[in-house]
Amino acid sequence: PLRRQRQMCIRDRALSRLHRVMHEFSQEFLSEGNAESNGLSLLLMTEPGSQHGLGAFMLSEFFRQAGWRVTLATPLDIADFKRIFLSDWFDAVVLSISTDRHIDAVSQSLPELSKTTANPNLKIYVGGPMAQVSPEAINWDGTLLLQTDAAQTVEIVTQNAFAPSPVE
Repeated sequence: PLRRQRQMCIRDRALSRLHRVMHEFSQEFLSEGNAESNGLSLLLMTEPGSQHGLGAFMLSEFFRQAGWRVTLATPLDIADFKRIFLSDWFDAVVLSISTDRHIDAVSQSLPELSKTTANPNLKIYVGGPMAQVSPEAINWDGTLLLQTDAAQTVEIVTQNAFAPSPVE
């Protein structure tokens, strides 16, 4: 047990340093890209209580580089997830799901959240590690499943955001 605890501490310190370095290089990364606003806003959110935010952070940088205004969120619980989801106007929401711990609660919340969001044409995407491991578990009605890398994800979401909305 002591050896395992030591390994976990080393891992956590390494991940913390990696996060810090990524934040330090964030502005440099953005300066190499477009970074001119495209007028679109994105909510990029992990599942509640996630401890796997590094991939979501990296993806957020790709969206920022493409000109998106990004809100990156890691909700504490499902109530926080709902509050963040409804907190602002978003052109798109990308959910990064890393584990199956909260997929039932998230999937049950999405239909109501979709109806009450500020944007009636909101597009919701679901991706992350679970999209690779168990895509059938997160292939929910009213969402688009993403099984792509960061650049392809940005391209798909951006193209869909600029596509005309269907006439009701």
